[in-house]
Amino acid sequence: MIFVLRSIDYYCIELPKFEDLNLAEDKWHDGPETNPIYTEALKEGVNEAHQENSCFPSPEEADSKAMKIMFGDVVVNGLHPIVADITLYDPKNRKLYYVSYKN
Repeated sequence: MIFVLRSIDYYCIELPKFEDLNLAEDKWHDGPETNPIYTEALKEGVNEAHQENSCFPSPEEADSKAMKIMFGDVVVNGLHPIVADITLYDPKNRKLYYVSYKN
C-alpha cells in the first residue's frame, strides 16, 4: 500500500552533547523496531524525509540497532499509520532526528 504524505516536518540536528533523562526510561528504545505498525510508520516518515534531504538517515539506517527510537504519537486507519511523530537519536554520530507526518 502506498500513500502520498500530505504534510511532513523533519529536523536533523547535530549535537555536541545530548542529555535526555528520558533515554533511561521506557520512552526511548534501541532499534530496530519490533512492532510492525510502528515499523511502517517509521519507514514511511523517514523515507519521505530522506528523499527530501540527505541529512536524514535512510529507512534502513533509521530502523537499525545504531538508533535509539521514541514514538510520540502514531495514529492508524485500520492497520496503516496515517499520522506519526518520531524522534531518533544516533549516539555514535551525536545526531538527533525528528519527523512528523500526516497523510
